[in-house]
Amino acid sequence: RRLQLAENIPPTENDTWLHFTKWNGVLSASNHDIRKTYHFVRKPETTEADLERVLQVWDRIVNRCLDTLGDVDNVDILKWLQSPRQEEPASRPFRLPQAGYTLVKYGGLWHHFLCYVFRTAPDDEWEESTETGVWYTLKQRKSIRRIQGLLQSSSDDRHDEFIKPEERDAKLTEELMGFCLMVVRQDLEREKVYQSPLMHFLAVMGIDAAAGTLRGAFAYTPTLAAVLWINRLLMLEMAVSLKGWRGLKIPAKEDISSVKDCIDMIRQKYLCLSSYTPTSSILSQLAMGRKLNKAYGRPPNIYWADEDTIVYRGMPIPLAKLQLLAKGVIAEAEEALDELTFGGPLPNIDLSLIADPLISTSDSCKSRYSLFHNESIQKLKTLDLMLERSVNAPKDQRLYERGPNGAINYNDRNVKNYLAKEKRGLRKLMVAMQVASGQPARKPELGSIKIRASVYSVQNIQVINGRMAIITEYDKSRSIQGVSHYVVRFLPDQLGQVLMKYIAYIDPFARPLPMDRRSDEFLFSGPSGPWTGIEGTEALIEATNKYLGVRLTWGAWRQVAIGFKDWLLYKEMKVFKEEEKGDDDKDDEEEFESMELNTLSHVMDRQSAHSSRTARAHYTVDSNFLSGLRLALIHAYETASLAWHNMLGVGLAKDTGLKGSKHKRSVSDVLCADENKKTRPRRTQSSQKVIKEGDDIDIAEKIQTGLTKLFGLQGAPRSTGQAEALQVILRRLKTSVVVLPTDGGKSLLYMLLAILSSSGTVIVVVPYVELLDHLLARATKQGLDCVQWHYNQMDWASHQLVLVSADLAVTELFIEYAGQLKTLKHVFFDEAHCAYTETTFRERLTKLWRLRYLEAPTTFLTATLPKALEGTLFNCMLLSKLHTVIYRQPTWWKTIQYEVVDSKGALTTDIVGGMVQKLSAGFVTGQRGTVYVRSYQAGRCLHEKLQKAGFHVPFYKAVADDKSEIFKAWAEGSRGWIIATGALGTGLDVAGVTHVIHLDRPYGMTNFVQQTGRGGRGGIIGHSTVVVNLKVIGSEDRSAVLSRDSVDAIKEEALTMYLKTTGCRREVISAYMDGLSDVDAGSCESIDGVWCDYCMKAFQCDPPQLLGLAVAKEEPSGSQMIAERFQIIGRELDAVMRVLGKLGRRCVYCEVVFRGTAMDDGHEYPNCQKALADERGADFASWRQWRKRLRLPEDEYSHCWRCRLPQSICLAMVEADADCAYPDIVLPVIFLLVKHGRLDSKLQDEFGYQGKSDTDFMTWLGREEVCFNGKETLINKIF
Repeated sequence: RRLQLAENIPPTENDTWLHFTKWNGVLSASNHDIRKTYHFVRKPETTEADLERVLQVWDRIVNRCLDTLGDVDNVDILKWLQSPRQEEPASRPFRLPQAGYTLVKYGGLWHHFLCYVFRTAPDDEWEESTETGVWYTLKQRKSIRRIQGLLQSSSDDRHDEFIKPEERDAKLTEELMGFCLMVVRQDLEREKVYQSPLMHFLAVMGIDAAAGTLRGAFAYTPTLAAVLWINRLLMLEMAVSLKGWRGLKIPAKEDISSVKDCIDMIRQKYLCLSSYTPTSSILSQLAMGRKLNKAYGRPPNIYWADEDTIVYRGMPIPLAKLQLLAKGVIAEAEEALDELTFGGPLPNIDLSLIADPLISTSDSCKSRYSLFHNESIQKLKTLDLMLERSVNAPKDQRLYERGPNGAINYNDRNVKNYLAKEKRGLRKLMVAMQVASGQPARKPELGSIKIRASVYSVQNIQVINGRMAIITEYDKSRSIQGVSHYVVRFLPDQLGQVLMKYIAYIDPFARPLPMDRRSDEFLFSGPSGPWTGIEGTEALIEATNKYLGVRLTWGAWRQVAIGFKDWLLYKEMKVFKEEEKGDDDKDDEEEFESMELNTLSHVMDRQSAHSSRTARAHYTVDSNFLSGLRLALIHAYETASLAWHNMLGVGLAKDTGLKGSKHKRSVSDVLCADENKKTRPRRTQSSQKVIKEGDDIDIAEKIQTGLTKLFGLQGAPRSTGQAEALQVILRRLKTSVVVLPTDGGKSLLYMLLAILSSSGTVIVVVPYVELLDHLLARATKQGLDCVQWHYNQMDWASHQLVLVSADLAVTELFIEYAGQLKTLKHVFFDEAHCAYTETTFRERLTKLWRLRYLEAPTTFLTATLPKALEGTLFNCMLLSKLHTVIYRQPTWWKTIQYEVVDSKGALTTDIVGGMVQKLSAGFVTGQRGTVYVRSYQAGRCLHEKLQKAGFHVPFYKAVADDKSEIFKAWAEGSRGWIIATGALGTGLDVAGVTHVIHLDRPYGMTNFVQQTGRGGRGGIIGHSTVVVNLKVIGSEDRSAVLSRDSVDAIKEEALTMYLKTTGCRREVISAYMDGLSDVDAGSCESIDGVWCDYCMKAFQCDPPQLLGLAVAKEEPSGSQMIAERFQIIGRELDAVMRVLGKLGRRCVYCEVVFRGTAMDDGHEYPNCQKALADERGADFASWRQWRKRLRLPEDEYSHCWRCRLPQSICLAMVEADADCAYPDIVLPVIFLLVKHGRLDSKLQDEFGYQGKSDTDFMTWLGREEVCFNGKETLINKIF
């Protein structure tokens, strides 16, 4: 119901964009809610072959249109086409998007449009009504029917290899083109705007299905721009088609009498404002969207927590860590260079001896010129040194070997390994240059760095004033204005030496190697040309994870760097200028200094690849100043780079930045200014600071005060456990875990804290939608100011309680929102066991550790945290065992009777069906029962059996559109049963549930305890019954639980014990859930509970306590825990790279079997004689056969298919033409260790493997397991 829209916008809704677009009236006409309506635009399913074929035809149409665009060389035509106005051309011509992927995105948007059309079009061309309310004209409906007919008539020819697809689909292509033109040219003069299928589709694209909301102008305008670009492309094809469309009577360009008249007619009639076409409406919406974006903008991603810490989307980044990052990436680049030198560090090069190459000479202008050809470099004989070192290198590193005939040949294995190391070194160098050279560039600019001149331009790595510098062109300026602005970035001296050594020593040695297929002139390139930044992004993420503890992509790093520049440089310079205002008699020197400060600020904006107008909405110097490399401009860029180096701590003491100041103050001096200066702008302390409570207030009094506010004078804790848990919460511990049994009153913990916080905000993360809705209604009923957070909601108004779904809580937007809440008091994660129980099918939950960025007291609530899985929760959420307090109440229920019914081979659906019918006869008003099923098929079968017997029992499943209505009707009805999958009601309190039946084996003990906890509430007796064939228990398919220590294995083992026990069933539950011994476990008799089926036949806990150590004084913050985990991952990756580098140069068999002691004679594993003689069958041919039996995950794109390493290590999946860097290493190592029995104990002790056969092992090895921040193959974990 929440997703259904009213036709009229509520008067209280003040959103200007919503009022302007009138989407409510459009989308409310759909027969479905907004999520289901949006589902119609999805890409084709595997069963929709005809729809897939339509999209292939569309792609051919786009290619023909692009050919026409490429053929138009008259700029005036393209300027008129780009103009939205009737009377004047645009200043810029219509052109291809700058990035290739943008064009794919534009064309892909029409993929969604065509899918929407063919899914919603009426089956009968005379039928007007549709499911979603979209309206098609009669001509459009007839065209759609003709297209569908052509798809059916030519379907038999689809697999005929002698017919080309474009020939087979010639008629289909023309018909689809005709339909698209019909849509774009639709006359809306007498029709409503949304009677256009294209405009209706765009309204549907305004739905944010994930959040269940409508998109704002900021997120929506790119969609409008994409459709507008395609519309113009189609109209250009109609006006001056290169080949023409005979069936549509569209002539080719050569047959048009007047191109100008044709262009004018088409653009004025179909492409301009006030043309009464879909394009006119798009232009109007785009103009309004841009106006709103300009007026309101978007809340900033970055704010300052204190003087030295910036917070990016809720993730703190101190300046000290930024300095650590800069030093770290430079050191790593230097280390990577040393690995390529065959013998330790290379001698430094005196850059002051290299003449300034900005003064063009006849040599420097020649094609293929680089700094290597500089006279000073040639004197060093750098190439001779590298050749000498390579010849004298250890045998396993030599790139050359003497053949049987005495000829010297390349060692292909060592050459390939050397080039792989060089590529990884270049990725590190790219990151170091991006971080340390100055304000970061856009990806295309950094990829355009030339190491040598080409026929088009000179190389752009220079030595200026004794410093290495890179000179790029501001590519966005060039593409938009047609004017090139030069951007200069000076490198820190240490990094400059790394780059210079690479140019002088490594590059002339490595490029001629036979297996090097890079583009010759670019520094960062592959076989397909210069890197676009994807290659460097993985390395940047690796570096920022390692040194900052924050994952930053290329774009995110640019934002962070610009944030530091704006606040630590620009603001400090502003302070500097304020100090100068006190002098009345400024001399020429001070005026020069003022100009220099303005220039410095401007060029730093240019280094970050945007204009000052973009940065601060004003220019400080003439933009023409940046069009040529004058000495003053070079000086300004050098000053900006030096200031950046000093801020990062990688500059030299002699670099003073600004020169000529009367006070002799440099930018570095400004950065180190006394923090107590009154003129220094200060930001409010981070909202993540804990709000301290008065120590003199007794906790018990506070609890009673809160209970009184919630429930009146009679308010009291439900149980002793709840009362003690409240005391834990009010102690304001930094991290705590509270385990209360189902119906133990966990929701009271955060409601009471919220009601006591008149000016504070409590956040509750909830993993289930039904539970979230229930809590929202319940909290509101209790008088709390409670709201639900929706995606893109950045309203920082103070609320007592903010509820957010777990899937949204992990997003950067929510972390940013919560991080900036000035009143954040506490964070709760309800049903916290979901952090490890549901990650296999809800991958977003693997990112729940991001909640730890919120530096507020955090409490994890659950009713089911088995003692054996405490470490799993701690690992998933990055909790410190030394500092996290656990409060645990026994999970036993006195009022539940446990029973297991053996079906003895009979159909369990028949037995359960009979039980439901029999028990229903005795139900009274308010009495309810639940049947849990393992699969939709089992639930459907039981539902149909009961229907035939005259019992209407609803079936609740996660994918049902009406599941909320089904649940509400059952929960609020007079009585009855419900059939449900495990998605039902976790955490919900439904009164009157007396029977919980499980049809077949439940999914593990944790789920079983959660589900049985739906019954036996409020003091009534509950009955838990599992109907299962006990004979097959323990003999099920074990492939899913081959890891002993996996979450599934632990849960399944405990459940098997429960089902097959010959003793008290309650004791099994107690031992598993509470970690109690057989002696201490609570039995039916010892807790005075309702007897289970065993105790009833045989006639036949410890008191709650606060567990955990005292909180240490120096408890690490959540951000520190995250950073430490990323650093561990970084160190592990470094170790893997060292091993790969070693194994890549040697025979894998000899290294593994003989532990590196065998003599290396240059042979490889495929021809290893020792392997052939191995009696265990460990030769290369046996390994290949073993490899074929391995079944790997379906997601083949996350790892290289040859080496099984992730993209962060092997670039074969990143670069289209790249070879696998480490083939036949990882899997052969595991194979050999297994064959020689050296993994047996490790597999059991460290990885929990409990399979019995070779088939078990192959199945287990090919699985993916949930790990920190995602999934990881067991292959990688073992290696």
